[in-house]
Amino acid sequence: MGPPPAPEAGQFCRVVREIARGGLAGLITGTLMGGIGGRVAMRISSLIDMQERALRTENGALVGELTLEGTLGLVVFVGIFTGIGMAVIWVVVQRWLPSTGVARYAAAGVVGVAMGGRFAIDGRNFDFRILDPAVGQATIFIVLAGITGAVVVRVDRWLERRLPRPTGMPLLGYSAVSLLGIVIAVPFITLYFNREDCACVSPPRLVGSLLIVVGLLTLFSWLREVRGSGSPGWMSNIAQIAVVSMTLAGLLHLGGEIAHFV
Repeated sequence: MGPPPAPEAGQFCRVVREIARGGLAGLITGTLMGGIGGRVAMRISSLIDMQERALRTENGALVGELTLEGTLGLVVFVGIFTGIGMAVIWVVVQRWLPSTGVARYAAAGVVGVAMGGRFAIDGRNFDFRILDPAVGQATIFIVLAGITGAVVVRVDRWLERRLPRPTGMPLLGYSAVSLLGIVIAVPFITLYFNREDCACVSPPRLVGSLLIVVGLLTLFSWLREVRGSGSPGWMSNIAQIAVVSMTLAGLLHLGGEIAHFV
């Protein structure tokens, strides 16, 4: 038998598994909730305002019309995009949220609204102007974003109990998923700064900047854990303050988007 693995190796395996698990949890949750949940939300939205069912949305679809092509397109494109965004955000913020209980679900739900609501609600979108009441229509998608944030906690815990230990082939898989996540994270974060791609009246640069700060603190926390030392109290405090600030900034930006069509 060879010598036992160094403590750093064991810590590295655990960190890689955590990153991969969080990314998979976000991808699964976002894809299902953004795709299928988004279709349900749109259906509820059309039922609220039956008088506008003869109108067409910004994408040319008939309000209230359910088609296989439209549903598949929503699941594939909107769902996968939502899943990628949820994966990036969840991996970055998960260790700074309350660790257990209702508080963790509630905090994840609020972060989901603050960070995901801006992708669901665009102040320039014609659809929110033709459907009435506008606040009611926006509320449907805000609730969906909040539920998505809470659901990812449950999916993450489900994966924690079922994913194999980070050794051998599973470790290679976790490492590949983690590297892919890093590649995806960079272009996703740019959406908070690019006016053309932000799907909003004005890009939430403050939100994106705070997301980068939280991401760097999470990265430093991983590095310290790999070296066998936990995150110091000051780092955890700063990270939690950054998450709260990012969430508040996201909620304020979302309110500004809603104000454009109310």
